[in-house]
Order: sequence, then C-alpha cells, then structure tokens
Amino acid sequence: MTGALFHVDNNTGNININGATNISGLTTISGTTNINGTATISGATNINGVTNLNGVTNLNGATTINGATTITGAMTSNTPMVMVGRSAGRVYYPNTIVCNVTGYNRGNCYNTSNGRFTCPSGFAGYYMFIYNGLGGDRETAPNTRWWRNGIEFDWGAAHVNNSCSSRHGLMGSCIVYLNVGDYFEIRVRGASMYGGSQIHSTFIGLYIST
Repeated sequence: MTGALFHVDNNTGNININGATNISGLTTISGTTNINGTATISGATNINGVTNLNGVTNLNGATTINGATTITGAMTSNTPMVMVGRSAGRVYYPNTIVCNVTGYNRGNCYNTSNGRFTCPSGFAGYYMFIYNGLGGDRETAPNTRWWRNGIEFDWGAAHVNNSCSSRHGLMGSCIVYLNVGDYFEIRVRGASMYGGSQIHSTFIGLYIST
C-alpha cells in the first residue's frame, strides 16, 4: 500500500485510510474500515467488517464484501446494461421485437439487427429484463413472450384479451440466468405490437449478480 495515512487500532483491529491509496496484493480486511480518499484496490480482496468507502473507489480484483457496506463516493461499473427502443414500425406474430434505437448499450450486448441480448464474456449470471409497449390498434389479444436461446421462456409474459378503442398497454419483466453466449429476446406471441416510438416500445436488460 502506498501514499496514504494508515492507522490501525491494535485494540479493535479497526483501520482508517485517509489519503490516496493503492492496494495491489492479496488483501483481507476484517475490522471496521474507513477509506476516505481516492482508493484503488487491484488484488483479490476480502472485506469482512463494517466498511465505509467515502472517496472515489476502484475495485479491480475479485472482491468479496461480507460486512455492512456504505459507499458514499462515485462508483464505476462495467456490468452489462442496455435500454433500447423501436421506432421502425409495427411487429406482427411470430416475429422478434427488434429495437433499432439505442439509449444505452454498455457492453454492446444488444444487437439492433436481430433483437438479441447476448451474455458477454466474464458476466455469466442473473439478469433482469423489462419490456413495455403498446398492442396493435384496436386488437383484442396482443401478446408477448420471452425467448432464451430460441426456446420459449414462459415467465413474465404480457398478455391482454379484451376489446379496446385504441391500444392496450403491456409490460412484462423477468429474471433469468444466462451463461456466456446465451441470448435473450422478446417476441410477439399473438396479434401485433406497436413500434412507432421508442418511448412506447422499450426493452431494458441489466446484469444483477453472479
């Protein structure tokens, strides 16, 4: 560790690090810990006690935090996260809803050509997906389904079955585990879905955890 005012309370094992800090090796922090300055922790790290990270903090190595943690400074994440929408027109059964407008696509996981969200290398884990949209004009049964690797995934379907003078609003969401290379998409399962505005036809996907 370099560049910091480092204090250990031998009676309690508590640690206070007040300056700019670089921690590069295998690190285990078991007591109450306060890191108040800019900190970069690059090695495999286990933090077992109550921890307060008050400055800009970069955790670059494998990190396990087991205690209560308060982070009040800026955090940087490279986990996959997308919000995309469709403005290219109505989508009919049984087609995939392909979003052609990109709001965010961190990790380049979403393909605007085929509508697939693909799990990237290093981020196998649980993902949350949300879709909100409008059914086709005056259709009685607009219906959507999620699909994983070309197989229907039954959780979180959005389905309406009654008359409407304009369009039904639909929203579906689910949590799914994806391995690297797995892909996820949403398809029209019945009737059609409006696609004239990304505001009304939005797909969200984000990484939750391993």
